[in-house]
Amino acid sequence: MLQISDEKEFYKAWESAFTDTIQGYEVDETTKTDAKKTEWIVKLPEVLTFQMNRLKYENSRVIKQNHELPIQKEIHPDRFMFENREEVEKLRKRV
Repeated sequence: MLQISDEKEFYKAWESAFTDTIQGYEVDETTKTDAKKTEWIVKLPEVLTFQMNRLKYENSRVIKQNHELPIQKEIHPDRFMFENREEVEKLRKRV
């Protein structure tokens, strides 16, 4: 699910949906660290669909986000493919 309330660009929303960070993850009783989980696409489906969450919750109120999230007719999932994982990680660190 793409959280478009947080992101205003399609690829950033897609990347946020595939990446999760847990701060203070307990490795054992004495060790804590920041853990990062990234999901990768192994094989693209013939039809790729996205669900967009336009709701944001603030102070027990539901706020509907109406800003535009432009999506091109042709998308490039290269940065989300497992086969490109090493190169993508290097580029993310450099950026």
